[in-house]
Amino acid sequence: RLLGMVDKMDKTVVKLGLAAAVTTAACVAAAVLLRSRGKGPVKGKAPGKVAAAPLSAEEEAKKVYIYFGSQTGTAEQFSSDIKDDCDAAGIAAEIIDLEEFDEERFCTHKNVIMVVATYGEGEPTDNAVQFSRWLKEDAEQGCLAGMKFTVMGLGNTQYALFNAMGVLCEEKFQALGAEIFYPRGVGNDAEDIEQDFQDWRDGGLMEKLQAAVSGNNGAPPPRKSSISAEVPTPDDVLKKLSLEISLHPTEKEARMAVDASVHDGGASTLEKFFCSATRAKVAKVYQLRQQANLPQGLSTVHVDLDCTGTGLTYQTADNANILPENPPELVQWFAEKLGVVEQLGSYMSFKKGPHASSIVVKKPWRAPCTLEEALRRYLDLSLLPPKRTLADLCAFLTSENEHSTLLALLRDDAALKALRAPEFALSFREFWDIFLSSIKIDVSVFLQICLRQTARPYTISSSAQEHPSVVGVTVSMVRSPLDKEGSWLEKFKAMEAGGLVPPGGAAKLEASRKYDGITSTWLSTRLQEGDEVLVKIAASSFRLPKDATKPVAMVAAGTGIAPMRAFLREFSLEKQQQVGKKMLFFGCQHKERDFLYKDEIQETLDNGVLTAFIPAFSRMQEKKVYVQHKLKEHGDEVKQLFADNGVLYICGANAMGNDVYAVLRELGLDVDKLKKDKRIIEELWG
Repeated sequence: RLLGMVDKMDKTVVKLGLAAAVTTAACVAAAVLLRSRGKGPVKGKAPGKVAAAPLSAEEEAKKVYIYFGSQTGTAEQFSSDIKDDCDAAGIAAEIIDLEEFDEERFCTHKNVIMVVATYGEGEPTDNAVQFSRWLKEDAEQGCLAGMKFTVMGLGNTQYALFNAMGVLCEEKFQALGAEIFYPRGVGNDAEDIEQDFQDWRDGGLMEKLQAAVSGNNGAPPPRKSSISAEVPTPDDVLKKLSLEISLHPTEKEARMAVDASVHDGGASTLEKFFCSATRAKVAKVYQLRQQANLPQGLSTVHVDLDCTGTGLTYQTADNANILPENPPELVQWFAEKLGVVEQLGSYMSFKKGPHASSIVVKKPWRAPCTLEEALRRYLDLSLLPPKRTLADLCAFLTSENEHSTLLALLRDDAALKALRAPEFALSFREFWDIFLSSIKIDVSVFLQICLRQTARPYTISSSAQEHPSVVGVTVSMVRSPLDKEGSWLEKFKAMEAGGLVPPGGAAKLEASRKYDGITSTWLSTRLQEGDEVLVKIAASSFRLPKDATKPVAMVAAGTGIAPMRAFLREFSLEKQQQVGKKMLFFGCQHKERDFLYKDEIQETLDNGVLTAFIPAFSRMQEKKVYVQHKLKEHGDEVKQLFADNGVLYICGANAMGNDVYAVLRELGLDVDKLKKDKRIIEELWG
């Protein structure tokens, strides 16, 4: 059932079952026309969407609609988990991608659950742009009267406008006449978003939902236990498969194996990225630091991606979402564990599987592609998977002791959370080695349940006017030692003694461990000219004033220089028109070690494009000096800039941004009003 036989002549292809791990049971069968951010119709059914059969008033009152706005797939998966709970409770439920938002249909719903993520600086996710615009601008007063709803908002406290979409939905829905039946949940990706969701989900959601759909407070039917208490069987996992994959020795043979019921495009949010991202070629990679040290993680590079002929366009200082690749040695390690080393070069084709519930299913990525490419590019083999994936893997353990130990761990939220703590950060490979040594899982199942890779955003550091077909990004390597004092290893040993780790598990961990950021390490150490990179552009809040006479001040630290470098390139092109004052505050450790774009900045000073450059080299004197200190020293100039209707841009870490705001308030400036008026524009991260 898991894997077809390969004959001795290697002519029979291997049949593998595959589906997106986060494909929802209620995905629309027909292909949906993808709409770009900020464009397309709002009223009426989405283009290409088949209208749903109307429900009776009684059926509509008892049905629940779960809408998701997702950028990385988390909100989509949480929606699927809620639907599972509804199915177990006997509640009719449907999951709907906000990309398919239909105003007229939405206003007829009686019971709605919104699972919405916030993207960037308080913006909606790509698939929720039309819905957000309708909610803010076009929704008619009272249009949601009679609706009961709740919201699970997802975000990251490393960004200033945390959970803005969740708050917007709650406030606007109530203003439009809807009634909230369960308190809004808040998921924080900077900590433990899975636990946040589980706490919200297990805090009485189904009980309140049952009361909402039944119109009384009676006890709901028993629902199945949460994933922490119950592990699926192998058959349960197999029933999730909606595709079969065949492996072929040549690309030609793979292309000949066509199933008309399998369409391109990807079923989930992340898979849609795989299928729609631009394939750009690396034009340049060069070191920006004066003193780089790769073993210590001291590397910052500039990468130029050539998008000529791809149709990709961008605006200066937009964001480039880049899909990382797993390191070759990690791909090889997992291939060995899965027993597919000899098949890595085989090409895949797709056909609809026997468990598919839809007439049409979607490929999870572009085909044909090799098994090696799927493992390298589309699966997250680095981070410890979410609990639901670990539960699926647990189903295929052959050791009863390992099975019971992992089940005990899955039931202990605190212990599992400890393994994900930044100070310990157990990797997927380490977890597999310790907890899954007896696993017998077919590669087909692994491809299905493994977490999909997520693109990482980088602010573009090139000028669209200077090079419209070249996307430049600035990347600093992330490498940090883990558990330097050994305290977490001692906790791990205690977990082993308590039966939450298999015997001998702690001994498998290396004494000296480190965390390497998968994307930054790939871009900083392995990327070569001519390599292919998957990239998509997302809009940024950074936009230069249309009036070139307005003064501009830029505050950046480290790789926060990226959008400022793009602006400087733009200023150089428009030197004759750029008459307003241009100031740059830039912070790094040492002018002879990590002064990024040093020569370019000096050139803009020499040619008069940059009016003033105020560096803060924090390690060049006994007392550390940062950009906020320099900003305070030049407080009169900063105040004058705002008096002259100027704009201040801030890019860097949240801590730096908070310190800058503190200085601006000390100067007597109304930061909140300036931000509201878009005269202070920020892009901050943790």
